[in-house]
Amino acid sequence: MASITRGDVQKATLFTISASTPLATGPTFKEGLTGECCVDLFLFGDNSNPANTANPFRNDKTSYLEYYSNDTDAAVMKLQKCVNGLMTDQHTVTDDTYGTFSDFGDFEADNRKYIYLLNINWTAILLAFGEGKYRFTVETTNILASVVTVPRCDFTRTLKNYSDERADGTVFIKSENIGIIGNIERPTEVFTFPPEWQDGIRIPAWFGGDTSEYEQETVLYASGFEKDLTNDQVPQYKLDTDALPSEVHNFIKTYIWQANVIKITDYNTDNSNRHTETQVKRTSEHAPNWIKRVKKATVSVEFKSAFNNLRALPCK
Repeated sequence: MASITRGDVQKATLFTISASTPLATGPTFKEGLTGECCVDLFLFGDNSNPANTANPFRNDKTSYLEYYSNDTDAAVMKLQKCVNGLMTDQHTVTDDTYGTFSDFGDFEADNRKYIYLLNINWTAILLAFGEGKYRFTVETTNILASVVTVPRCDFTRTLKNYSDERADGTVFIKSENIGIIGNIERPTEVFTFPPEWQDGIRIPAWFGGDTSEYEQETVLYASGFEKDLTNDQVPQYKLDTDALPSEVHNFIKTYIWQANVIKITDYNTDNSNRHTETQVKRTSEHAPNWIKRVKKATVSVEFKSAFNNLRALPCK
């Protein structure tokens, strides 16, 4: 998420990390602490069966959103692809061809106008433009008729055709958000999620290690016999990531772990347990293992099942 002020234009960029994985890399610093901040993430489409884009296992769905202050007159979203080392316009987003599109000003909240593409159809993009590195940008026009192309600092997405070998060693995390949340980079600012907002990210990680926690209510009879009244089992899981840059940690710990719904799919072929969109609730902190002078860090996060249906009610 990045924010800039340029002349009379005020703008905030959200969910530019709306993608996925194994090649998650940190920012490239040209000199000292200056230079481009660009994180590249993997994600997959499935050109072997383009009609079956509803299959979440082989078709990553992410979203992209930006909002602007009321002195911005117009905003145009574009899809770009890296061609010969340069990000080049491929498509101007005007409809639902590659996702559910909300044009500039269709959704307004907090005295701001939003523009977004919900549930991006990366398989359709793969079929239209092929594998490669992509990003979304927005051109805005303010009251002085100046045009500003954003983002200055963006997240690119390396789009590949899905295969089990390519996805091995990764996890895809899906989130659903409603309501208001703060801006991770601007603590004094909040924004509103558009209706039915969903997003996701693919990272190099492992999810599973299934265990169970039990809680029992009992009654003790005079004979010394202890009878169960209730016997609850709560499935528990763990996520272990590879080293990730701070931008990815910031996105996950805010817009994923604080989401209303969290679903995790694991792609590790040697995992003893299979998880496809397992819905969970986080039960531990997000505390990356930061080491001095190292720009990326691993993290372990614990979860429990979002459903508490494993309750045994013994008969009388």
